[in-house]
Amino acid sequence: MRSKRYLAGLYAAAFALWTAAANAENQRQPPSQPSVTAITLDLPVAGVTPTITASTSFTSQCIFSNYYRSFTTFAALSGAGTLQVQRYADMGCTYPIGAAVPSTALALTSGGTCPAGTSCGTVASNDGMSFEALKVTVADTSGSTNTVTKILLLLGAE
Repeated sequence: MRSKRYLAGLYAAAFALWTAAANAENQRQPPSQPSVTAITLDLPVAGVTPTITASTSFTSQCIFSNYYRSFTTFAALSGAGTLQVQRYADMGCTYPIGAAVPSTALALTSGGTCPAGTSCGTVASNDGMSFEALKVTVADTSGSTNTVTKILLLLGAE
């Protein structure tokens, strides 16, 4: 009698495991983030000062990014300068996320793909950390007044 109860319990346990596995296959899983069709925004930075006086810098207003995960920033000046971007966890740009990117400001260089007569550079980050806003800082290192030719920002969902 005891062996029949043992076998019945064993069969019941095996049946429970089998039905749990079958039900797990039929359960809906949350949708995953798309990796191929990421949304990107290409936008000029508004409110950029037309000139930066000798040895000073321009920092943009808070640029809202709606929790995008990656960015690429392009800047072009009429002379030597640097480029740096800081991400923030809030829309008021009060809680920075990590250090600025890059941690040491990128020196803008002339030639290559830069528009004629300018120094330019690109800063990018795709570490997967979402951010609510960011600020772009462009500094003059030439010792004379620089004209800001262009600042562009590309935001990505990945």
